[in-house]
Amino acid sequence: MEPSGSQEAAKGSASEQRSSNGNVPSEDDNSMELITGKATDNLPLAAGLVKLMGLAGIPECTVLPFIDHPPPNILCAQCKGLGPSLWRFQCGHGFCGACFTQLMPPEITKTICPVDQQSVSRMAVFQDSSVQESAFPLRARCPHSCGETIRLCTLPVHLQFCDKLQKKLAMKRCFLRGLGCQFESDVEDELKTHESDLSLHRTIISMKIQELNHLDELRNQVNEALAALVDATRNQTELKSRIALLEGRLEEVHLEQTEASQAHFLPSVSQASVPQPRLSFQLGPMTITTYGGDTHIPSLGVTSTTRSAQELVCPNGIFQWKLSEFFKAKFKERHAHKKYTQSPSFYAGSPGYLFKLRLHLNGIGSSGRGKFLGVGIVLLKGQFDEQLGYPIHNPITVTLVDQSEKCPEDIVYRLADPCFPRPQGDYLVPYVWHEFVKLTDLESPRFLIDDSVVFRIQVSSAESARTGQASASGSQSLLYPNLD
Repeated sequence: MEPSGSQEAAKGSASEQRSSNGNVPSEDDNSMELITGKATDNLPLAAGLVKLMGLAGIPECTVLPFIDHPPPNILCAQCKGLGPSLWRFQCGHGFCGACFTQLMPPEITKTICPVDQQSVSRMAVFQDSSVQESAFPLRARCPHSCGETIRLCTLPVHLQFCDKLQKKLAMKRCFLRGLGCQFESDVEDELKTHESDLSLHRTIISMKIQELNHLDELRNQVNEALAALVDATRNQTELKSRIALLEGRLEEVHLEQTEASQAHFLPSVSQASVPQPRLSFQLGPMTITTYGGDTHIPSLGVTSTTRSAQELVCPNGIFQWKLSEFFKAKFKERHAHKKYTQSPSFYAGSPGYLFKLRLHLNGIGSSGRGKFLGVGIVLLKGQFDEQLGYPIHNPITVTLVDQSEKCPEDIVYRLADPCFPRPQGDYLVPYVWHEFVKLTDLESPRFLIDDSVVFRIQVSSAESARTGQASASGSQSLLYPNLD
């Protein structure tokens, strides 16, 4: 039951009398000063006080002493403020617009509810507009301690006629209030006398300048620290890249030394210079299957003249290699001296350069071991080297073939203009992709089917590279599919 008008007036006069006797402030005066929304933004509110935000006709961040305290489900779960609506999470907690933007900025799609720590998706969030309708009937006292009891729906009208609010609005403040001067008066002469006190204002201005200078120094220190952090991060990334390259090179040198030492103790066996068959296809890419990392070439039923049977000839420069028994090769590589698996050597054209494809099935270096597949191009000494000349500028494309039937999407890396020198020894590894593909993606059903993976290497002619340079640049975005 609401109190009558005479009772409310009696309470209001008693409150004014208590505040006038001995200049003792009332309970409401202790809880707030003139409320424009800025003095109490970051202060904890007493019981029964609620901050109003975004309500039409009510100053922003007005603190209202409620008689009927609002239920928790219509208040912001974080700042405890009351507004026209709440962004409601699927767990039931609601947040005002400012708190919601802080919890879930536009660039993210998921967040954690700060109340119960549940994961929340943006798709499950909705705007609850029934908050204002539920809050309007609640009773409250005037925020400016005039003694009136009002309902929230009538607060905008009450503020237009509140005597205490009008008196506070009539107060005039010093023109240097932005610098910290707190003087205010409703008498024009008093305000002019105060503003003419230059010594007082000089002190205030001096203190404000010192404060701003200190803030500038702190800002410069923060900017210098951030710049140093960016440089340190960039240097760290470069050092990691160099370490990975050096580790890969050390492994190759160690393997070469191991092979050389083993070959030193093997008995020399003279080989008869008997012509060996040379394998060649005239149509389509040549496809070779090896098992468990073994480089033995199965019989293809094709014979030709000269060169070793381990050196194939691909007239169109396309060689396709199917590595079966993938996990056997991976296990064998992990426990062998050679930490890689190689394809058979092949001539990319007739005449052409002699290449191999080298796979590091367990990764390269500490950064890639167990995480990424390493793929290297091996250039060997061939019988046509003198005829073709060096360095090599032929475009080279290495492809991991997607074996899935629905929407296959290969992983393709292309060297548009390499510059490979002549091998000084038996072979040279001129280029290595340390992070060709994640091992988890490689071993997915897209690329690994029946314990087999398929790689394709294409060595184009230098003339075709020059004529197709424009079209190649237009399709560059197709070379790196999204695996996520």
